[in-house]
Amino acid sequence: GKILKEFSNILQRGWELETIPIGISLLPFSTRDLEEKRVDIYYKKDIQSVLKTTTHELFHFIYFNKWKEIFPDITIEEMDYPSPAWALSEIVLPIMLNNSKIKNILGMEFKNYSMFENEMYEDKNIVFHIRKMYEDNEIGDFLRKSYEYILKYYE
Repeated sequence: GKILKEFSNILQRGWELETIPIGISLLPFSTRDLEEKRVDIYYKKDIQSVLKTTTHELFHFIYFNKWKEIFPDITIEEMDYPSPAWALSEIVLPIMLNNSKIKNILGMEFKNYSMFENEMYEDKNIVFHIRKMYEDNEIGDFLRKSYEYILKYYE
């Protein structure tokens, strides 16, 4: 309950608790299906990794509900790998989840994928630019501005 409340606060959007199936997978990575709202997690993960992965994926579902509110015409395909909207969601997630309240609840920190940490655009790291936008804007403006930025990066 506490974590969902914080997700709602971060995204300024109410969230009704839904059933999101989590499956066990033989694949050595986790997958999510935005359309079916389900997650599959590698069976060899330890409990801490399972908690981190499920939190990460659950936040994606709530995040993309907010995304659809801001960008109602976007399709599920446009929110999935390898689209700019997907890339932005993966960059934004650790930025949003590394606030002190989430850290206190979960006792963990979320990291960016190294593929984004090492990417430069306009003479700065893209994660730096997006983090600054997050700090300087309310959520709706942040999503619009950061999406414009990531689209330019992807050109």
